Amino acid sequence: MDQIFIGDVITIGNWFKSKTGVVSEVRKSPEGNDTNGQIKVIYCKFPIGFGRGTIVEETIELDPEKAIYNHDFSGCKVYEPEIVVQRAKQRLGEIQYGLTNLSRHFCHWAKVNEEQNDRDINEAEFGLQYVEELDPNNSNTNVHTIDVDHTRGRRHSSMSCGMIRAYIPNDVKEGLIVGYGRLLHRVAVCTKVEVDESCPSKRYICITVVHCGDLCKRKVREERLKFDLNVDRVYVYKYHPIYRRKTSDIITRAQALVGKNGEWTLFPASLEFARKIVVKENDQKVSKLDQLNQGDVIKCSSYRLFTHEALVTEVNKNANNLKIIHYTSNSILATRTVKEESIDVDLEKFPLYKKSYHGYVTYPANIAVARARSRLGERRYSINGNRSSDFVHWAKVVHHPAFVTKKSPSLSSSKSSNEESRVLLLPKAGQQYEEFQRFPAYVWSDLYPGVIVEYRYNFIWYRGILSHTDEKSKTIKVINYCTDRFLVTRTIKEYSINRDLQTQDIWIYKSHPFDCYEAGDVLKNARKRLGEQKWNFGRKSWNFCKECVLRKRSNDV
Repeated sequence: MDQIFIGDVITIGNWFKSKTGVVSEVRKSPEGNDTNGQIKVIYCKFPIGFGRGTIVEETIELDPEKAIYNHDFSGCKVYEPEIVVQRAKQRLGEIQYGLTNLSRHFCHWAKVNEEQNDRDINEAEFGLQYVEELDPNNSNTNVHTIDVDHTRGRRHSSMSCGMIRAYIPNDVKEGLIVGYGRLLHRVAVCTKVEVDESCPSKRYICITVVHCGDLCKRKVREERLKFDLNVDRVYVYKYHPIYRRKTSDIITRAQALVGKNGEWTLFPASLEFARKIVVKENDQKVSKLDQLNQGDVIKCSSYRLFTHEALVTEVNKNANNLKIIHYTSNSILATRTVKEESIDVDLEKFPLYKKSYHGYVTYPANIAVARARSRLGERRYSINGNRSSDFVHWAKVVHHPAFVTKKSPSLSSSKSSNEESRVLLLPKAGQQYEEFQRFPAYVWSDLYPGVIVEYRYNFIWYRGILSHTDEKSKTIKVINYCTDRFLVTRTIKEYSINRDLQTQDIWIYKSHPFDCYEAGDVLKNARKRLGEQKWNFGRKSWNFCKECVLRKRSNDV
């Protein structure tokens, strides 16, 4: 009970009996027992047998036998707990359900603040400059922190738009791209929003949209539409403000096209029409090599179907030559390998683009190149998560907690314009798993004693506390529950395994640095339990790792 708070997203139970929802109320046991009590949870409840799920609020009795998991949203911009509960209650009674409207989608919608406006651009323009990574053995909590989303495929901060279902009237804003229609899905630019408050339970909304016209008559039209969000499916296509024009400019551009003939393209015409009005391109087309420097990322396209990215390590302007590092192969059937090679550039025949990293905190050029070179010879290419674009993103963008300096434009006119404040950057760059982020470890510097590692041995995945690394012999030591043979009680042991990072996968788990013990203390906690034989199906190596790493959460809000 001490670890459950109002506004938290929790999962109760396992497998098909699990319930994922938003905590709206916490009632501790009058006996003062920390393991028993009651909580109110808002979640999607299914009827017994067949039927559609309904969002309800129920009181659930807690006891030590129930497995409870608290979802971690570090790195995300979240609402205050009271607002999370308020948003969740707005959708009580909703019966629409589908593969894109599961309980986890409902909880994410209620918890995470994905509303971006034109003022958010100023936050990215402050200029965050990398200083050094946080030492895992020195987690100083007396420092200001900044959360930022650094995932490569993040919904808003990428050139691909994120289509989000509109559940309440406030989800639809002027200047955004909206989609509607069941049989024929149409996309348009919203220029005006009116909310019908006469019947709040129906959630009526009237919007004025500009679209490229009917299928036969391609003439830009402006029309007013009415929807009931309880029944009608309305979607919002969102872009990060960095890639989106200002709202006033979008409305002006859309209304100026009304009555004109639309263009037909191979891409879905209505979305392409709306995208040209809303989106502004930040990637710069390279007209001469003077525009490129060491540490820049370039990209090119093949037949407008595939995009390839590489990191520039050297620019030879006189010879029209570049040195780049990327994933490549000598033939289609050959294994792709990270290589550094020289290429001759003809910008007229093969156009190049300099990739923009606005909204990301990046490493200095020399560090980015050094990171890329540290993976030379790697043969772990995967179309699902380790392509050339993933490789350059790893080399260029800060992935782990690091100290940065923040300069505010408000200081530019004062005498203290050169003052810098040192803050701790907490990037969200890995896969979310409970309270942790899961990262692939590509170089030996990613591995340090005290971190949780996941590795495959004899076709089975294991997790444990890393206790020692030896790069020369390519071995690591791990502490976890293990056994020498079947039908023998599992015991916490420390043992060595071979691991070649250029060909074999290994993952690490990191949580919020303020919620974890320092790496040295984690290792001490793990070694104190050597020889322990308390393994069971509810207490596995993963539970052992969390108990060694995570501090006990305080009751203070």
